[in-house]
Amino acid sequence: MLLLGIAYHHAAMTANDRTLVERMFMGHYVSVICTTTTLALGVNLPAHLVIVKGTTFFKNGNRDDLPLSEIAQMSGRAGRPGLDTHGVALVLTTDDKAYLYKPLQHGDTCTTVESRLHQNMIEHVNAEVALRTIHNLSLGVEWIKTTFFWIRLRRCPRRYGIIFSTKQEEDNFDREQFADQLMRRMLAELEKQGCVAIGRDALKAGDVILNESATQTLQDRSPSSTGCRDVSDVNCAVESTRVGRAMARRYILFKTVETLNRELLHRFSHQSGRQGAPQIMGAAMAEEEGQIQQKTGESFTLHQVLRVFCHSSEFDGLRLRQGDKKHLNELNKVIRFPLNCGMRGGREVREDWHKVYVLIQAHLDRVAISDFSLRNDCVRLWTVAPRVARFVVDYATTHPCFSLIQQSSLLCRCIEQGTWWDGLIIKQIEGIGENMAKALHEGGIKNFSDVLQANPRKLEALCSKNPPFGTDLQEKCHSRPMYNLALEHVTEAGTVRVVVSYKAGVSTRRDPPLEQCHMILLVGDLELDRTHLLRQIDCRTANRRPLVFTFQVSPGYRGQIMGSLTIGTFSGTTATPH
Repeated sequence: MLLLGIAYHHAAMTANDRTLVERMFMGHYVSVICTTTTLALGVNLPAHLVIVKGTTFFKNGNRDDLPLSEIAQMSGRAGRPGLDTHGVALVLTTDDKAYLYKPLQHGDTCTTVESRLHQNMIEHVNAEVALRTIHNLSLGVEWIKTTFFWIRLRRCPRRYGIIFSTKQEEDNFDREQFADQLMRRMLAELEKQGCVAIGRDALKAGDVILNESATQTLQDRSPSSTGCRDVSDVNCAVESTRVGRAMARRYILFKTVETLNRELLHRFSHQSGRQGAPQIMGAAMAEEEGQIQQKTGESFTLHQVLRVFCHSSEFDGLRLRQGDKKHLNELNKVIRFPLNCGMRGGREVREDWHKVYVLIQAHLDRVAISDFSLRNDCVRLWTVAPRVARFVVDYATTHPCFSLIQQSSLLCRCIEQGTWWDGLIIKQIEGIGENMAKALHEGGIKNFSDVLQANPRKLEALCSKNPPFGTDLQEKCHSRPMYNLALEHVTEAGTVRVVVSYKAGVSTRRDPPLEQCHMILLVGDLELDRTHLLRQIDCRTANRRPLVFTFQVSPGYRGQIMGSLTIGTFSGTTATPH
């Protein structure tokens, strides 16, 4: 190529090779350079003709338009004063994007600031409904008119995806009607996914109490169940639901809510005997069997919840690169729940969500990641994962599915602590690092109870510490609040009593910091996969007093009821009636 006077220039070349190409071009040994944006800035390399063969580029896994300023920098290399009498810049783009770069014909390189509210407007509308700024359609339209998006829409509607066939059609464009239709569509989508309630009272905020008669499912959110279907009616109120408030509080994308709803609706439709196309969970389970099959009404398991979690839209920026597959397939062999798609040669990682699935488990399993780019991806992943995991728990509590609440809560605790529930949980103790936790775990000290029951000298020997390290470690465990959970049948009519009692410690230093934690009490039916009782209890409000709750089951009930009590993000306890 060089002998023909043609060279290339890109970031993958070594610095010496790039410098050589630049010198050959300036010395007229090379007439044509095919380059990426590496020559857009910073290098004084004038040319007579500059051709920009495309105005889009990949950013965070998606195609985006090159800014006008960068196109101007590239075009500025053509015909530098003092080196050439004139220059030519040719920008190749599509017809619908041509208007973005036409100002360059007149030397105007200033970029007009445009609104991006329309790209995530539905999340903002949901947040405004949750804040009670919007509670009917007219207020929603008025809210749109207070935004910068409305100002730019009035002046240049073409920049917001509105296509006009003629200039007259653009002049006659009704902005008011467009805003009304836009808000109506946003509210309809939010109502369809259960984020807002139109024409009926929203679920009240506060403690969640579910009993055996609870039958709320996604079918209850169908349009036919809505009391007022005319959103334009000024008397038709718009209220935020628990899902909508959780979505706004956790800054969750609307597509993530759609994913969760689609999976849960598919599950409920099979439980009620109706047929439906297999969605995420069904396809994931079918991968393990090597064929497509529909999901049964079995309880959720941890790895199933993890699979759905990895489909969240918040992880869309983590794209699967070609060079990642080899390293991810190696990691897939050592994680707790490996992918098993039936591909030959262990080539299991094929999709973007597979990458998230493997990286999360590699982090929880404390597996070393050798590839530098994957380590960076894991850091990016962990800035988002805890927030999404907490939303999954909030979402699960809006449904009476016991296994969904239980497993999503377990996954959330694992992600927040960065380890599995049976992993190095002793790291939660102040002063215990990675190496000490591993040494204690290998020595049989795996949880707080093991620390309290062990001889202090054994703890010191395992951690290679001097006295009174073992005694101090036990004191720290004693200083944590401890509670007992008991379930018992009290009448033949089917009354079950739940007792949460404070377990007095032997700490001689200070009382447990009750104001810093809360308890989650969950009681459900294992056979019917139904939640009977779900409470969030403030330890400070409980004030070490015994708490008693009761609920009813059918007379003569012979199923199995299980309760779990979790204090903060620490390890919890479970109990069954006796």
